[in-house]
Amino acid sequence: MRSAPSSRLSSWLVVTAALLAGLAAACVGLPQAAVSAGANVAALGATAPATQASGWVVGTDAADGYGVILYTGNGGRLWVRQGSTSDVPNVELNNVKAVDRDTAWVVGNADSGYGVILRTADAGLTWVRQGGPGMVPDGAIFGVGPVDRKTAWVVGQAGTILRTDDRGQTWTRQASGTTADLYEVAAVDAQTAWAVGGTDNGYGVLLHTTNRGRTWRRQGTAATIGSRNFIDLTAVDARTAWAVGGHGLLLKTSDGGLHWRSQMPYGLSDNNGVCAVDGKAAWLASDYGALHRTTDGGTVWNEQDPALPGDFYLLGVRALGRKIAWVVGGAVFPATGGIILHTTDAGATWQIQSTPVDVTFRRASFVAPTPAITLKLSGLTGGTLRLGRRVTAKGVVTPGSLAGSKVKLSLQKKRDHQWITVKIVTRTIGAGGAYRWMYRPAQRSYYRLRATIAQTATHTAATTTWRAFKVKKMAGGCSGRK
Repeated sequence: MRSAPSSRLSSWLVVTAALLAGLAAACVGLPQAAVSAGANVAALGATAPATQASGWVVGTDAADGYGVILYTGNGGRLWVRQGSTSDVPNVELNNVKAVDRDTAWVVGNADSGYGVILRTADAGLTWVRQGGPGMVPDGAIFGVGPVDRKTAWVVGQAGTILRTDDRGQTWTRQASGTTADLYEVAAVDAQTAWAVGGTDNGYGVLLHTTNRGRTWRRQGTAATIGSRNFIDLTAVDARTAWAVGGHGLLLKTSDGGLHWRSQMPYGLSDNNGVCAVDGKAAWLASDYGALHRTTDGGTVWNEQDPALPGDFYLLGVRALGRKIAWVVGGAVFPATGGIILHTTDAGATWQIQSTPVDVTFRRASFVAPTPAITLKLSGLTGGTLRLGRRVTAKGVVTPGSLAGSKVKLSLQKKRDHQWITVKIVTRTIGAGGAYRWMYRPAQRSYYRLRATIAQTATHTAATTTWRAFKVKKMAGGCSGRK
């Protein structure tokens, strides 16, 4: 069993970024090391969301004079080290979370008198340190919870909570009401977030805000939590979240934190990482190679065997959907280094991914691939359709793994200089990625059509531009028919 999170989880992981970014790093000459994944990972090509996912991990120990940030643009088949001694301080990096394929934050221990907060806006080609001695306290920053490219919270030692609403140009301190170290923060939106940490007044700290952090209120009870530290946290929405920690601590709320219910008895091992896909499915990473997965909201947690090559503490987990996940950790004996595991079959099998540096990895954060969608309109002549005839909307969606998913088609008509939605339909993507819809307008007017794919756990949202056309009267003939 490992020591308390304040000493052992002062570094965390999270993954995310872009395929082209890692390759571009080589082109601009950034210091880096790269290594391809082993033979076991070759099977990853069978699952497009996995092979196209971008992500980052961070290491607990600095190497070669600067903190460890690794990036992948292909699901971990190739990991590339990012940063250099000029832009990444020589400290343990504790956490990383990505907003999209370009934007991510990394946090770490203090350096030069203030905690480390790094941000990239170009998928890791450059990392910019944020804050300063007068803005960020002189202590470790353990957790980061971004809302979008502009807004994020970070948490750290001695109850530190900071928030930015300007991409990290400024960070404002918020009152946490505790002096306990805070290890993780999960943002639902710009209003709502949870934060967790060490013990205060005899039990672990679990905080909640619904007003942008102006006030943070403590949740949970000593009877439910006990004298156990929290270590990690995952929030599905404003009502549903899991929080985990020492000695088997595993709590869930389904009512915004009014009630937290235990889903695991007191134990010797610590639960170090948790990631929920939705209100039913979640993954749990723990000491001594223990992995669990639930698909029923936590009523039953099924243990999985990743067949590790030794004794490892599993510290972080990140999932894209119910089948695809990454788990990171470090060996019980540090000489044997860290580990990154990957599954594409809901944990039935796990592959070990190779890394360019051998340090303990704490957290991982991945961004789902962005699908490509096309839209063409046929049946038009010079952008015009004659009343009574049909227009055909058709297109192709890639990657092919999205076959069977839905495309939403939105049709709008111009009325009094405003666009009014007149019809919304969904069409199933075929085996070849194609979709098709035919429509016969009932009135003359200007129309426009757009196709959209909604965001899911395995891919981001995608939409086409509007395609406009005009419907006019049919041409007159000998009968005078209009």
